[in-house]
Amino acid sequence: MTAYTLQKELQSVVLPSGHRLAFAEYGKPNGRPVIYLHGFPMCRLEGMAFDVPASRANIRIIALDRPGIGRSSFVANRAILDHAEDVRVLSQHLDLRRFGILGVSGGAPYALACARALPKELLSGVGILSGMGTYEETDIGLVPMPSRVTGWLARNIPRTLRVVTDAFVAGLQRVVKWSWVQKRLDRFVGQAKQSKNAWERDALGTLKQQEADENWTATASRERLLKAIFEPFHQGSEGVVQEAALVSQPWGFRLEEIENTVTIWHGSKDTNAPIEWIRAMARKVPGAVLNEYEGDTHGSMVKHVDDVFGSLIHKVDGDYNDEASHMTLVHRHRAAPSTKVRSQ
Repeated sequence: MTAYTLQKELQSVVLPSGHRLAFAEYGKPNGRPVIYLHGFPMCRLEGMAFDVPASRANIRIIALDRPGIGRSSFVANRAILDHAEDVRVLSQHLDLRRFGILGVSGGAPYALACARALPKELLSGVGILSGMGTYEETDIGLVPMPSRVTGWLARNIPRTLRVVTDAFVAGLQRVVKWSWVQKRLDRFVGQAKQSKNAWERDALGTLKQQEADENWTATASRERLLKAIFEPFHQGSEGVVQEAALVSQPWGFRLEEIENTVTIWHGSKDTNAPIEWIRAMARKVPGAVLNEYEGDTHGSMVKHVDDVFGSLIHKVDGDYNDEASHMTLVHRHRAAPSTKVRSQ
C-alpha cells in the first residue's frame, strides 16, 4: 500500500445540507478519475482491493461512503437518487471535469441512479461489476431468498434488525481478537503473498507491498482487512439497515429513462445475483452492454477487473458508443477470453 493511499483513506466534504461525505482515494493520484460505489454491506475502504490494478491501468479511484456507513453522516428519509447529487458535489469539490462510475455488487442501484441523473457532459460512462437487479414486481421472483428476507426485515422491523446486527458485529469484533483466529487470518493473508493468483495478491495489496516495503507482515494486512470489514459499522448499523430497505424496493426512477452508457460484467454462476436477474435489469437500460463470464461466481468476477478498468479508460476518454438503443449481450468464455458472441 502506497504512502499516498494511506494518507488519502479518510477525506471528507461537507454537503450543502451540512452532512459529511467521507471518501478515500486509491490507484494513480493523477490517473483517469473513476468514482467507486461500494457493495453491501461495505464502505469506501473496499476500494483498497483495487489499488494495484487501478495503478496498473492509470486510474484514480475515488471511493465514497454512503450515508450512515463508515464516516459519512447518517441521513434520514434517504432516496437512492440522492446519491447522484452527492457524487456531483464531490466531483465539484475535486474539480473533476469528467469521470467514470464503477458500482460493485450492492453499489449497482447507486451507479444506475448516477446514470439516470448526471449529464453526459459530466459522466463519461457507468460500469457495474457483479451487480444486483431491481425489486420491481415483474422481477421479484428472480431475487434470491436471503436477499428477500433481509430486505423484508429492513423495511418492516428495522429496529429489530439493527439490534441483531449491532450485537453480531460486536461479537465478531471480540472473536477476531482471539489468538488462534488471528493466527489463521495471518496464515491466509500470508499465503496470498505467494499466491499464483494475481488477483489474490492485488486484493490484499501484498504485491505492491512486497515490491515497495521489505517490512511487510501478514499481521499488518490482517489488520487492514479487518478494518475494511468493520468500518461500515463505525456508527452502528443504522445506515446499513436503511440501505437494505432502500435497495429492496422500487428504486424511485425508471431504468428505461437512462441516457448514459452502462456496461455490466457478471458471472453466469453468480448465486448472490443470478444472471437471469441481471439480464432482466439490463434489458430495461437503453444501450446497456452485458458481459457474461461463463462459470464465474459473484466473488470470482473480481479477477476480471483489468477488463473492467480497460473499458472504463475508454469511457473516460470519450471512446464509447451512445447510439445503441437495445441491450447488447456479450458472452466471454474463460477458455477463450478474447472471443465475443453478440446477439441483439
